[in-house]
Amino acid sequence: GKSFVGNHLLGRPAFEASEQSSSVTAQCSKETSSNENLDVIDCIGLFDTNKNPQEVHSILSRFGELAPDGVHAVVVVLSLSG
Repeated sequence: GKSFVGNHLLGRPAFEASEQSSSVTAQCSKETSSNENLDVIDCIGLFDTNKNPQEVHSILSRFGELAPDGVHAVVVVLSLSG
């Protein structure tokens, strides 16, 4: 889901992606597009992870380090299937 969208935005397979409903991403990471005009940050899922709330908070707190100049857009990926 989220990693697949990130890869699509970048135009290359930068993030590990899976068709499973459970989260593959374990940490937040940033990749830059080939023309360097787009940074994409891939983060763990809020509700599709097996981590406890404290671990999720700790991992997501790194987001600020990856975007020190701020964020221009946030893409939310939701599953509409059962």
